[in-house]
Amino acid sequence: LHTAYRRQRQMCIRDSYLRGKNLPGDGWDSPFRYISENGNEYEIISLGADGIDGGVDLDADISSSDL
Repeated sequence: LHTAYRRQRQMCIRDSYLRGKNLPGDGWDSPFRYISENGNEYEIISLGADGIDGGVDLDADISSSDL
């Protein structure tokens, strides 16, 4: 796992935002991608219904940076 992701996950667990070892999946029960350049700011990405990069309609990627 990405080092920044592990650090962010540990902080969330410590701060009681997440419980247990399983992170929630997206609307298609696929894992989210968690990206952080500096460990403070992060982006959460769902790869859409098809689970691969790119796509249109239900297969389009969804990013927290688009919100």
